Amino acid sequence: MNVEQYNGYWIATDVYLNQSNRDENAKLIWAYLTGLGWTESAVAGILGNMDVESSMNPAFIEGRGTHTLIDNNACLAIPRTLGVGLVQWTGYTDTPPAGQKLASFAIRYNKNWYDGELQCFRLQRECEEDLQFDHGTVDGVTYDWQVFIASEETPEQLAKVWQTLYERGGSDTQTRQQKARYYYRLCKGSSLITLLWGFKRKKELKTVCRRM
Repeated sequence: MNVEQYNGYWIATDVYLNQSNRDENAKLIWAYLTGLGWTESAVAGILGNMDVESSMNPAFIEGRGTHTLIDNNACLAIPRTLGVGLVQWTGYTDTPPAGQKLASFAIRYNKNWYDGELQCFRLQRECEEDLQFDHGTVDGVTYDWQVFIASEETPEQLAKVWQTLYERGGSDTQTRQQKARYYYRLCKGSSLITLLWGFKRKKELKTVCRRM
């Protein structure tokens, strides 16, 4: 199996990850997004969806499973209808950079499309530019990006919101909710060292990208 690790942490390969590897990537995503000030419940809701969408694998490509990683140019050639990465981005091409195909976004910042940190930064930019997340109502509550990332509702409810307004599909809501609770419990116990490392790396990536 072709497994690539970034800085000894990120695990990326074009097959489903086992639970142990999912946990390692989930802790890094948790560190990055909570480091932005997003609530723990919101991040857990996102993680529950990522588990179902990609097995928490930044290199996962819908329908491939070839055990190999492809470069940015090859990723650009993937049909627009196929999802790639942690949240299974498709080939939408709205306002750049955050609205570009994932590979185009990666090239812009001189990164690989399957870099987990780059994909966390992509979510950050989508939030900043109000892209991809629909403004809508779920169970009587109206959400946009800012309402979602500040929400203190349960991980289960925010997993449902993310599925409805960001992923926009799927019938496996209960599984996503169960996974959200799992990662909430797992990551609340993450070591301070891991969280500080993730926050430090997030700041470094942000600095590098904004120079470009």
